[in-house]
Amino acid sequence: MKNKLQYKAVLFDLDGTLLDTSPGILKAVDSTVEKLGFRALSLEEKKSMIGPPIEQSFRKIYRLSPEESDAAAAVFRKFYAEKYLMEANPYPGILDLLEWMRKENWKIGIATYKRNDYAQRLMLEKGILSLVDIALGSRSSSETKKDVIAACLSQLQEKPENTIMVGDTLHDYTGAKEAGCAFIGVTYGFGFQSEKELQNLQAIAMVASALELKNFLM
Repeated sequence: MKNKLQYKAVLFDLDGTLLDTSPGILKAVDSTVEKLGFRALSLEEKKSMIGPPIEQSFRKIYRLSPEESDAAAAVFRKFYAEKYLMEANPYPGILDLLEWMRKENWKIGIATYKRNDYAQRLMLEKGILSLVDIALGSRSSSETKKDVIAACLSQLQEKPENTIMVGDTLHDYTGAKEAGCAFIGVTYGFGFQSEKELQNLQAIAMVASALELKNFLM
């Protein structure tokens, strides 16, 4: 691992890293499954849908065609946007962490695969948007996590090698590595649940809380 002083910027995932968005997402999945007449999902299956592109999740779980998964995703997004988007809360200590990072002059960004308009509304409502320098979500289905990270870095005017991506899933890790950023995994979110899951990854740290992340950045 390089010297911590060489890192100047931190990018965060949103769902499962800054916000616990599971209440709203799980309800939107249930509503979608019921409306489309799909088989009911286990809690584990539903949780696996938090983070990756929702089209991919429907396609994988129900073995749908691309057209069918796109249609299911459209139904999901309508339920989520109109009824359940705001059913989310910052994880303990997250807002304090962001405020501390601002005082310490970190460049702070959010790179989420959540649809950009949803992400902006949610971050504004939950008091996160004013605490970061840049926050971007996915603006098209063709974008990858790497693309969102690269767009954040461009607007922050920061190099990948001086940046840490913080996230809770393999999806976040892959995007960070493809973009050339270091990675810190959090185990309180939806993806990584233990240090063992991160052992084979080139992560510079694993943290179980916002306080642990603050201590690492200090």
